Amino acid sequence: MNEMVMLQESMALVLKELECQKYSKYSIKAHGTIYHSIQKFMQANKITSFNEKVCLDFVFYRTECRVEGFYGGTRSRKVNYVMKPLQVLLDFIQTGTVKFKMRPRIPRKTGSSLHH
Repeated sequence: MNEMVMLQESMALVLKELECQKYSKYSIKAHGTIYHSIQKFMQANKITSFNEKVCLDFVFYRTECRVEGFYGGTRSRKVNYVMKPLQVLLDFIQTGTVKFKMRPRIPRKTGSSLHH
C-alpha cells in the first residue's frame, strides 16, 4: 500500500480515537487541521515518507521556530499547537495506540500579574 494512503488512514484512526476518548471538538479539529496541513506540505515538497524530520521541518515552516526534537525544552503555545498532533500521530504509527506524552509546561510570563 502507498505510504501516503497509510498516513491518511493513520490520521483518520487517530481522529476517531480522540472522539472515542471524549476529547473536545476543538482538540479534534485542531489535530485534523494540522494533519491536513502537513499532507499539503508533503505534497508541495514532493515528500513521500512521514517521519520525525519531516514533522520538525513542518513545525519550522508553520512557526518559523527551529526545534531539535519532540521532547525536552519548553516551547511557545504556537509551536506546541503544531507539534502535539504530529507527536500523537508519530506515536500512533509506531505503537498503534493514541497516547499523549507530557512536555514541559510553558512558563507563565512575569510582570503581568494582577496581584500587587
